[in-house]
Amino acid sequence: MAALVSRRRFLTGLGVAGGAAVLGGAGYGIDTWVTGSSSAPPKGTVSAFRSRPDLTPPTVEVMAQADRVAPGYVFLDPGAGSGQFGPLIMDNLGQPVWFHPVGPSASVSPPALPGPVATNFQATSYQGRPVLTWWEGKVILPGFGQGAYKIYDDRYRKVATVEAQRGQRGDLHEFVITAFGTALLSFYEMVPTDLSSVGGPRRGVLLDSGFQEVDIASGALLFEWRASRNIALNESYNPVSAAGTEAAPWDFFHLNSIDVDTDGHYLISARHTWAVYKLHRTTGAVLWRLNGKQSDYTVSPDAHFSWQHHARRNSDGSISLFDDGAGTFQSEGRSRGLLLALDDTTSACTVLEEYRQLGVDATSSQGSTQMLPNGNAFVGWGSEPYLTEFAHDGSLRFAAQLPVAGVSYRAFRFPWKGTPTERPAVAVGPGENGRPTAYASWNGATEVTAWRALAGSRRDSLQPVARARRTGFETAIALPPQDAAQPFVAVAALDAHGRTLGRSAPYAT
Repeated sequence: MAALVSRRRFLTGLGVAGGAAVLGGAGYGIDTWVTGSSSAPPKGTVSAFRSRPDLTPPTVEVMAQADRVAPGYVFLDPGAGSGQFGPLIMDNLGQPVWFHPVGPSASVSPPALPGPVATNFQATSYQGRPVLTWWEGKVILPGFGQGAYKIYDDRYRKVATVEAQRGQRGDLHEFVITAFGTALLSFYEMVPTDLSSVGGPRRGVLLDSGFQEVDIASGALLFEWRASRNIALNESYNPVSAAGTEAAPWDFFHLNSIDVDTDGHYLISARHTWAVYKLHRTTGAVLWRLNGKQSDYTVSPDAHFSWQHHARRNSDGSISLFDDGAGTFQSEGRSRGLLLALDDTTSACTVLEEYRQLGVDATSSQGSTQMLPNGNAFVGWGSEPYLTEFAHDGSLRFAAQLPVAGVSYRAFRFPWKGTPTERPAVAVGPGENGRPTAYASWNGATEVTAWRALAGSRRDSLQPVARARRTGFETAIALPPQDAAQPFVAVAALDAHGRTLGRSAPYAT
């Protein structure tokens, strides 16, 4: 491919917000899970809704208001910290649009033991229709999990559950639906291995990693690749000392992203070899390495990366990834989103753009860099509780923060239109100044612009009594004094033209 002209950009200035310095928390999560003592979540870290008391996602604070951002919503997968864990769609004000808890509420921070979590939540398409996808399961050891992959449609109905094949359990790191109706998914497996050649025990245990391509409709296994059969152990930067046992298997490769390159071959990222690999689609042979100990490209000093995540080929031929710069040990000063140019004529790799955030030094695990259609870049900071959108020139367009110790494996922005099959929800209680108020919500509905309250003496005979503009996930509608004592209240969701999209069941006051 032709060389891409380097246009390196220097970062954002997000250091102070709301009068307080934005500090990088120590972080923990999918790759570096820790346990701690039980304690109640700090005040203000968990959202609560009168109409949906069963939903308690973590709060998200917007630190820099959206300015010329790409269209769409923010997609998160909270998996540590306060509140429930699960896929979360959020608007630019930090308000939930759709939340799907995958386990009980986390009343401790961090939880005493990792429970069910979701990772890699995003919007894509399957069989020509828009869908939501994510991995759901449990973290087994720090660094990998076991579970299955979920596909839901735009009405939030389950379309399919994809499982790894040949006795494997699907890992948390990757789930990609290809244009061929297949799924790319990762797996991890402990394998007895002689590790003496790299300074480990002769009767050692290797934490091998690999991926499968599975036909979604039939479940047929189409392709499988394992790191230990294709990559030398000495390519790893992860120290083998104090590892290599059943209790602490040596994770020499740590596969964490899989994609289909523009020519149909595979593109994968390995955190512990500091390298991106291109693999032959049918043989699995390594076609080239980028970075690491045996790079086939000459990587400019400022383009070197380490402990990286989420490698993707973009339409202009560039490769984007999240450069953690920290893992088992810190190898760089600060983490960054990174956009690289590859010149196949000169075999040179140079920096096109880099994206850094003040307040984030080293992200010890996870993270993502998504190049958006308008040229912006959306960066999820993994084990640090931040998410940021940058313009192409590196200037800030949007920034938000999860509660302290909050973690989202990746963070994205996608267009999405959802119409739930479930009915809107309503509750009635005192509002401002004690005035009777209806609280309305509809989990996942994206087309609601206003709400109408209805009241009456009978369930089947309710009349409109008030209307309010939608103000977030839950909207408060003050009831007129003359209708406040009615025994039944319902709410109707309205679109921009005033048409009714859905109506709640009557609420007995």
